[in-house]
Amino acid sequence: MKKSKSKPKTKSKPHTVPAKVHAVPKTKTRNGTIQTIREVFGYLRRYRDQVFVIKIDDSLMDLPLFPLLIRDIVLLHQTGIRIVLVPGAKHSIDTVLQRYSTKTRTVGGVRVTTPEAMPLVKLGASNVSNVLLSLLAENETHGVVGNWVRARAIGVRDGLDYKQTGQVEKVN
Repeated sequence: MKKSKSKPKTKSKPHTVPAKVHAVPKTKTRNGTIQTIREVFGYLRRYRDQVFVIKIDDSLMDLPLFPLLIRDIVLLHQTGIRIVLVPGAKHSIDTVLQRYSTKTRTVGGVRVTTPEAMPLVKLGASNVSNVLLSLLAENETHGVVGNWVRARAIGVRDGLDYKQTGQVEKVN
């Protein structure tokens, strides 16, 4: 038998892609990211020490992503933007009133709050405040709850007594 001369086996290198092929997408991503960061810095300078009033409907609190919304609001605060959260409490108030079998009526989108319902309305609003304060604390910031709104009774309108329902007159 004749031995054939064969080339010595060499270890094959793993297939590699030239660096420039990888660099193009990364460069585009980096440039896009850098541009986004520059835009953000412009907004941060523009809105530092400004007041953002953010109304949050309490029905959002049931959503799984609500804590992320609060985290984003905290990030705005941490950049120097002054945040005023105005929580809606309709959903929570409705739940409390239903739990205690207290009926109220709504006329033109306005709840007619009876003296009997008022403590439950306050409880529903308080529940919303507590949830927000807890989420703020989880994000290492704080909030202040206060009586910042001055309201006056709606009174009798078109022959209907709105009882203890009020209308905002001034926000301090």
